[in-house]
Amino acid sequence: MASEHKIDHIKKGGVVYPFVDQTARDNIQSLAQRVANYNTAQTQAVKDEETRAKAKEQALEDGKVTKVAGKGLSTNDFTDTYKDKLDNPAAMTGATAATDGKQGDVPAPLKADRGKFLRGDGEWATPQDTTYEKVTHSADGLMSKEDKIKLDAMDAEADDLSACDTEFSGNVITMTFGNGRTREVTFNNDGTITEVITKADTDTITLNTTFNNDGSITRTKTVTPLS
Repeated sequence: MASEHKIDHIKKGGVVYPFVDQTARDNIQSLAQRVANYNTAQTQAVKDEETRAKAKEQALEDGKVTKVAGKGLSTNDFTDTYKDKLDNPAAMTGATAATDGKQGDVPAPLKADRGKFLRGDGEWATPQDTTYEKVTHSADGLMSKEDKIKLDAMDAEADDLSACDTEFSGNVITMTFGNGRTREVTFNNDGTITEVITKADTDTITLNTTFNNDGSITRTKTVTPLS
């Protein structure tokens, strides 16, 4: 590519030195053109690098997350869907005989419901009647105090004799068992026997045994409640 202005001489110190030799003139012309081309290329390279740098800077600007005071960054993105669930939570769906219930907000109890409980079907309900009849041989129920006394007496008679410590004092035999129960047996002068069974934190049971003249035996039981 030829230069726009041909170089046919060199001027130095006010003296003009013309190029008489054509080859020298062409070489000078070619060198000037290469310098011009190099400068153009360098200028373009700088412009291209500036363009790339601006593009990278803009990409970083577009992709950055602006820091908000009091907030941090997390890998768990909080989406609009989750935000909507917090703002508009679903109501609890109670279970039926055919379908399971679904998790959700429980229904708000009214003042009148303060003594009720939330049932599996999603309703505030009153507890079922917990009043029971006394137990019978055919139906479950509550134990009567009379039966409790009998049970305690049976338990007293089932003490472990292997853990018994026995003391004799006159006509009184005192047995102390490993379970903390004490049985004091007194042989009375009238031929009767009195047994007093005691244990901490329980009622005291007194058993009186009478041997009748007809050969029968009468046994009575008295319970002194724990005071």
